[in-house]
Amino acid sequence: MAYTEAYQARYGGTLTPKYDTQAELFDLWEKQLKETVETLANDVTIDGNKVTQQSLGSQDIIYQGDYTKWLKFANSLRLKLAVRLINEDKNRALNIVRDAAKYPIMDGLEDDFFYNKSATDRHMPGGNSMDNRGAGSMQLINFMLEHFDPRIRVFFEKNDYNSIVVQAFYDKGQRLPSFVEENVISEEVNGKKVFKGWKAPGEPWVRYYGLPTEVEAGLADQHPEYVDYFDKAGKLWKVSDKDGNGETTYYPYSPLNQYMFDKKVIIDYPVAPGAPKVQITDLYAWYGLYLSTAEVNLYLAELKLLSQGQDIGFSGSAESYLKKGVEYSMRAYDKLAGLNHIPYYDNTFGQDKFDVTIKLQENEVTRLLNDPILTLDGSTTENLEKVYLQQYIHFIFFPADQYIMMRRSGCPMKESDLYPMLNLNPKVSNYPLPRRFQVTQPTVDDKMGDIKRKAYQDQGYSYGPEPTILNTERVWYDKKAPQFGEGPNLN
Repeated sequence: MAYTEAYQARYGGTLTPKYDTQAELFDLWEKQLKETVETLANDVTIDGNKVTQQSLGSQDIIYQGDYTKWLKFANSLRLKLAVRLINEDKNRALNIVRDAAKYPIMDGLEDDFFYNKSATDRHMPGGNSMDNRGAGSMQLINFMLEHFDPRIRVFFEKNDYNSIVVQAFYDKGQRLPSFVEENVISEEVNGKKVFKGWKAPGEPWVRYYGLPTEVEAGLADQHPEYVDYFDKAGKLWKVSDKDGNGETTYYPYSPLNQYMFDKKVIIDYPVAPGAPKVQITDLYAWYGLYLSTAEVNLYLAELKLLSQGQDIGFSGSAESYLKKGVEYSMRAYDKLAGLNHIPYYDNTFGQDKFDVTIKLQENEVTRLLNDPILTLDGSTTENLEKVYLQQYIHFIFFPADQYIMMRRSGCPMKESDLYPMLNLNPKVSNYPLPRRFQVTQPTVDDKMGDIKRKAYQDQGYSYGPEPTILNTERVWYDKKAPQFGEGPNLN
């Protein structure tokens, strides 16, 4: 990419900046981060006199002029760089980690990089909405429910089927989607089916359902077991009001949580057909998370295992770092949910007596931290799989990081008893998944054309979108990484 010479034309630089290689950029970034850390960690003298850094105070919108936090941030970012390098040059990656161990790293929510983009703008650029954000996968949501992972309530929205909506279906004599009905306690009262409560584990857990991911999963003749997950006829999820007018659609699955991305939205709570709307119209400022204590500790767990007994400067065990990473992942996402006032966090909408809030509870933290999925008592590969799975979950709102983690780790693994990599198209075996974006041939009028062509040639890139090409012609630091689903490289 153009980096060292980019954006310099207005200062006397070139309009055709060179493309720096990935190897050059990793060298440069590690050098800059190391210099930053050393500068912030030590006294600075000019002409023999000790000087202090001028504080930016409130103009520093992240840490309000606290340079000790910027020191931790810069040093923690070196760990992120190291795991990106782990397959390309393991010894170098571990040396970066050893040097980083000499300085502080992020260690608590007060160190995490929370930021408010603005009071009115939204996170998605160009006016894009999250209306077509898709549902959570059945595999992921079922796994998080099985282990009572409270982050599910931040990542995904409750479905529309509260007790009021369920009763509306019963009043009209319409059946519920089978997977919703399985969690309902009901009885016949005067010949009428009445909602009485939820089966264990109750609210809020019974309000989260994912969708199957296989190609053609929505075709009834191919997958009759999934019929209730896709309302192909447009009738299963719809109920008319008490007078038989105005059908209302209720979605039984859980989409990615729109309110963690976009605060310029009005919240509609599920009500019975024809009932007055219940809305929250307060438009809050949007908050996001960049780098966190959670992410850093999940990297340390990975690095401790990949070092296979070598001293990397950090004295904790892989399991202790894994548990700390998961704990602070829960706490960071809970804080973010509160800052964004997502639905059901602050309160329920008041009409459903069975409804509960989704704010994190301390017993939930304890329960997940004691779950065997965070106990590293297996082989190195099995332990790494548990660490990578928690990175996978933590990165739900970081799709680039999640993709890169899957690429460098080979996890989820195809042959796994914990969380197997699914074959999205069972009709096609060993379908190659792209490992980079496609590049297109520069046009003749492209001022950067010669530079781009030379960069693509040097990297061995072909033009075009063919998956086989995009899988085999890899970016520099991905060339020695395992294939998708093959599991981690321990060499």
